[in-house]
Amino acid sequence: YIVILAIIAFLCSPSLIIAWFNQAYNFQRFSILIDYLTNIVPIFMRRTKILYALTEVEDLVYGDMRVAVRKAINYLNNSGDDPELYENALAIIEKEFPNSRVRAVHKMMIAIERNVSRDYETTCTYLMKDIDNYIKRIFRFQKDLKNRRNQLVILCALTLLMNSVFAIMFASNDYFAGFETNTAFQVSNTVFIASVLITIALML
Repeated sequence: YIVILAIIAFLCSPSLIIAWFNQAYNFQRFSILIDYLTNIVPIFMRRTKILYALTEVEDLVYGDMRVAVRKAINYLNNSGDDPELYENALAIIEKEFPNSRVRAVHKMMIAIERNVSRDYETTCTYLMKDIDNYIKRIFRFQKDLKNRRNQLVILCALTLLMNSVFAIMFASNDYFAGFETNTAFQVSNTVFIASVLITIALML
């Protein structure tokens, strides 16, 4: 039965490793997204030119975002006859990072550059506040999710601990002497421990 549990634990290991890498990758992607969103609007407000904003923000971002920004800049510089130049250039970034705030920022930038609105500073300020609140909400969600997950994992670990304690207590009692060698107990205990291990793996 211990061998069975060891095999189950071993089979759960790859999913845990994959989940850990996926979470780390998503955290990195979100960090890259934050760098872009928190820098692009203030830079754009200086001159209200999309090409200028992208050129300046390129050095402030990294990874996939820098590659996407670079492609967008190249598109702007080499596709002058495109009637939807800005939309297609910024769509390169949106495709790589499909996010509602990214689309909102790009839509605002295009509208301001084409219409040269006098109220652009107010619009940009509101959008910056919205982005700031959005980032804070995501961080709160991540923190709450992590806390709940940790609490459930601790609960499962305590359940396994209590199971062991009760087994030891019953084994030391003369009335229940030999119960731990009973096949029904061994099978039910194995199923119980296996279900807790799988539950922990799913939560992680």
